[in-house]
Amino acid sequence: MNKYDDIQLPKGITLHRGKLRIAFRPAGFKNQVKRVLDMAVTKSNIKVAEIKLNAIRHEIMLGTFDIGKHFPNDPLCRKQGYTVTQMLDGYLADLKNRGVKRSTLRQRGFAIDLLKRCAGQFDIRHAERADILELRKTIKNAKSLSRGRTNKTRSNAEVNKLIAMLKRSADIAVEHHLLESNPFITLRPLPTTKQTAKNTEASEEKVRVLTIEQATAIIAELPEGFARNIIQFCFWSGARHGEALALEKRDLDLPYVTIRRTLTLNSGMTQTPKTGAARRILLPRLAVEAIEAQLPLAKKDRIFETAGKHRSLSTNSMPRIAWARALKKLNIDFVTPYVTRHSFVSWMLMAGESEWKIAQHVGHKNTQMIQRTYGHFIPKSGQKWSLDDPSNF
Repeated sequence: MNKYDDIQLPKGITLHRGKLRIAFRPAGFKNQVKRVLDMAVTKSNIKVAEIKLNAIRHEIMLGTFDIGKHFPNDPLCRKQGYTVTQMLDGYLADLKNRGVKRSTLRQRGFAIDLLKRCAGQFDIRHAERADILELRKTIKNAKSLSRGRTNKTRSNAEVNKLIAMLKRSADIAVEHHLLESNPFITLRPLPTTKQTAKNTEASEEKVRVLTIEQATAIIAELPEGFARNIIQFCFWSGARHGEALALEKRDLDLPYVTIRRTLTLNSGMTQTPKTGAARRILLPRLAVEAIEAQLPLAKKDRIFETAGKHRSLSTNSMPRIAWARALKKLNIDFVTPYVTRHSFVSWMLMAGESEWKIAQHVGHKNTQMIQRTYGHFIPKSGQKWSLDDPSNF
């Protein structure tokens, strides 16, 4: 029979190798912290351990707990600092190990650079809640390197996204035992309801499209060859620019073309389309004509890759300068070449094509994006029941 079998221990106190051990969970810690007390197992020592444990729990509840006060030589006190830069480097390494798309790495890289620039040396390991709140304030007010954003603070929605990245980075650090807990776990997102509604309305108002007449005039103003062919194809196919630039001769079965899952270009690399699936689409006549005009110029497998300076190394290969000159000559307010896709969708909607057919053609998973972005182009149907028309049966 064990000599300790008759001893009744309070909750949170256990025996470990003949010593008393207490367990508690500091704020933000996922798991309990267990510490052995250098005390023999006696009734009086059990009472002392219970008093110490209750004092620790009370401090945790008040938010004043400092493990160094109770355990001066604890490993948590001896740990060196762990900066935001180190934490974000671990997050970036995790993304690469999971094989995320290059475009995703590039987008996250911009955010990571911003966070490192404004808070890179912040010691996350010893941060308290007040420090985390101050860090969020610093991120919100940090100047952006982006053009046109130098003197503006970030929206709450943008700050929340950056904090979410830090939170995920801290999760990874906890998994690798670099942090004891995630200091962002209790941080509530900033309110964004009104801002989101405002942005949604603004985005709906700002969706700009060109008419068929304007598109025809722009195409005519562009120099013959690559510039004219790629813009005409994008206007009349609705393809994303990366998808168009990545097309290969083996994808053609005119008037059909297959947008393959491995051929969307971004920063010179091929990857899957946005929805991750290939699709076979029927091209309108003018899109077919653009392909036929470009084929003799294609020197390699990719249709829109030529031997000259217009090699389709990335989506930046779109003829932006020629595009801007054409708009200026036609007195059309400047809009980016991506308006080709928006315009195509608006034309299809105004022609009466179904939203589902359009979504499948342009590569959306469902009609939600069509309805939200282009809803004002959908013709209003009359108030009439089809059941009342005998010619329908």
